[in-house]
Amino acid sequence: MTDDLVQFIRDRLDERVARLRALPAGPWEWRRFDEVTEPEWRDCLVGQDGSPLLSSEDVEGYQSWIRRHEAFDGYLQDIQPECVLADIQAKRSIVAAYEEAVAWYDAPENRHHLAGEVTGLYSAVRLLALPFATHPDYREEWRP
Repeated sequence: MTDDLVQFIRDRLDERVARLRALPAGPWEWRRFDEVTEPEWRDCLVGQDGSPLLSSEDVEGYQSWIRRHEAFDGYLQDIQPECVLADIQAKRSIVAAYEEAVAWYDAPENRHHLAGEVTGLYSAVRLLALPFATHPDYREEWRP
């Protein structure tokens, strides 16, 4: 069961990385263009190379804007590619620490040690899977 849980988490993290890498590289920022460009857009969330992630189109020649909540720009900093990749790497490190602990405590010469480290890390790994609870491969027995 734990091997399946570890693989489940790895697969979900790999999916997140793939989705992130499909987007223009960060950092992302809002830009306003005074002249309409091709395709016709004015207010854009753009990647490092200037390619748009999100834009407001002005197809009919009418000025349009993107309205965003005042807190969105702060949130945007949290979802910058380098932030998301660091978060994913931290989660991978927790999974790796769990696997290392399991391997160490499973070795015959170490079986006389209490395995509290494994128990604690297993709880952490189960918590890492929780955000993916709506995924069809998630198992209820993994729920903390």
